[in-house]
Amino acid sequence: MRASEVWRALVVCCLGLFFVLSAASQVTSSETPVKHVVFYVIPLPGHANPLLAQAYLLAGKGHHVSLVSPSIFSKYVEANKHPKLQFIGSGRCDQLTDRMPQLFEAAAAMESFSESSTMIFDWINSLHGCMFNIPRQLFEPANRARKQGQLQSGEKLNPSELPEEFLKLAGSSYPDNLLRPVDLFVVDATTVSGFDMANELGVPFVVNNPDLAYLISPRIVPPVDLNPMMFSKVSKHEILANPARWFIQRAVLPPLRLLVFLLVKFQRNKAINDIRREQSGLTNPIDVFTYHRGRLVLQNSVLGLEYPRYISPAVVPVGPCVQPNQETSLSEAEQAWFNATDSVPVVYISMGTIAPLSQNQTETILRGLKLSGVLDGRVRVLWKLPKAQKDVLNQLSMSILGKGIDQFPSSIRAIEWVSSQVGVLSHKSTKIFISHCGINSAHETMLYAGGRVQMLCIPMFGDQLDMAQAVTDAGAGMHLDKFTMTPEQIRDGVELLLKLDKNAEWRRRGEVMRELVKAAGGTSKAVQWIEFILQTTSWNTTEQDEYSYITLENDQVVTKTLSSPFFQVDGPITGAHALTVTDAYLPNWQWFGFDVALIFCIIFYFMKNICSCLCGCSCLRRRSKAETASAIETTKRKSE
Repeated sequence: MRASEVWRALVVCCLGLFFVLSAASQVTSSETPVKHVVFYVIPLPGHANPLLAQAYLLAGKGHHVSLVSPSIFSKYVEANKHPKLQFIGSGRCDQLTDRMPQLFEAAAAMESFSESSTMIFDWINSLHGCMFNIPRQLFEPANRARKQGQLQSGEKLNPSELPEEFLKLAGSSYPDNLLRPVDLFVVDATTVSGFDMANELGVPFVVNNPDLAYLISPRIVPPVDLNPMMFSKVSKHEILANPARWFIQRAVLPPLRLLVFLLVKFQRNKAINDIRREQSGLTNPIDVFTYHRGRLVLQNSVLGLEYPRYISPAVVPVGPCVQPNQETSLSEAEQAWFNATDSVPVVYISMGTIAPLSQNQTETILRGLKLSGVLDGRVRVLWKLPKAQKDVLNQLSMSILGKGIDQFPSSIRAIEWVSSQVGVLSHKSTKIFISHCGINSAHETMLYAGGRVQMLCIPMFGDQLDMAQAVTDAGAGMHLDKFTMTPEQIRDGVELLLKLDKNAEWRRRGEVMRELVKAAGGTSKAVQWIEFILQTTSWNTTEQDEYSYITLENDQVVTKTLSSPFFQVDGPITGAHALTVTDAYLPNWQWFGFDVALIFCIIFYFMKNICSCLCGCSCLRRRSKAETASAIETTKRKSE
């Protein structure tokens, strides 16, 4: 072969390879096109952190990502966000956000967790107008242009086409993403304004539930009668260990559930719809039981922590969503304190960012730590708390320990902030975490320290009680009552958890929980589902005749099924299902407990018949005796 032919062949091969690679890159880009995703969340860290983690990973994949929350939350978001994530403030909401410290202090002082939850939900709902009106005007120009065919997905609106109202609200230095139409909303489960925004703009949305499945409508995640009710302070093990208890619960829960259903239907629905109409001008009513229906729900919890329950394939348990590549290194001062005596177990105390301890509660914990041997070198304490509470702790230390808290540098270290809570939990010396048992604290403990760090929970308000009970039932710790706890209970709890830490079976249960949390996929799995929704253009519905009942038996994940109709489409993930057009549901006769009512009616019927028979036989015997006596008397009279 001549040299010219060889060169010609090489050129042809290179050109062919070039076109093949170009086509492959076009196919890849068409499979994962760049989209604009907006995350919508209330200004609470426990609800915002999972969305920030998802937004961080999604922005790292090249998508245009925005996060909407009240402007007061901007500093928190800026400190935890990806450089490409753009924060869109919904307004200052001063009259509402300024109430946050007083609100949560009042909630922590309430004895009833259900009442504190109601108060917090009322506050969340009162944010609707602030979180809806301004963002609607900011997102509307680009989305209206797309509806009119002037923009395609991925294109930007010409700034010269922006209306004056937009410029008045956004100013001259507005986020660049506001020029892009929104392709998908990812909305926190409690942020109703986000659902309304998606519906108003005609954009699909995904729901993220950072809490236990209790927070999802029971019409989507049907209730299980043998699970503890919300705020009941009852252990799952107590119910199952007592047959009479679980039969009574199975009989009592349906009418209670019906009562709650009716109260929510006619009171809570009216309250939120009144707010939507008065603050945002929305006249179409919503039902809190059904507005999640037909939407993908990213459930940030896992089997083992969640009680066994029926789930729709639209509810995907992705596990805790934490920041990828989260900082785990400690500061030099913290590392030096840990390494000073790393053979002594460390008790880490943090009650979160919004759950304040009262002076009595702080005193109880400090006295309990004294009884646990903090002065004798049996345990060491790292206590994170705000400056105001640190001053209170220092005064209490003077009266209880004889010196200020800073006079025990090797035994007790009280600080206002730690460089990395994950780093503290990951340290080999940390054995116990005294916490309010908020969403982030529980998830981080199980993800980074499951089986090695035990939680001593002191729930303060709202959903923290149910999370603490779930942690206890899962074998990841124990919990105390915030009002009735004593120093002796603190001491006993610390000693018990330190003893359990040396128990191989107990540690194995914690390790199983950690592996379940990791296996759920977390942030990467949530982003995988979000990208699938971005790629989905049509739904291929196929009718099924079963839905999953998932539980943990002998440390093995077991999937059971029950007969119930729903529709679903297959997703790209092997062995998983993606979306439901309608929700999986229990038949109404079972949801309202008619099966138990029927059992009681049958029992009553048979008991009535038995009693009638017994009474009838007794009457016959008495009548027979009377007739016999009368016959004898008649015979005697005749014989005389």
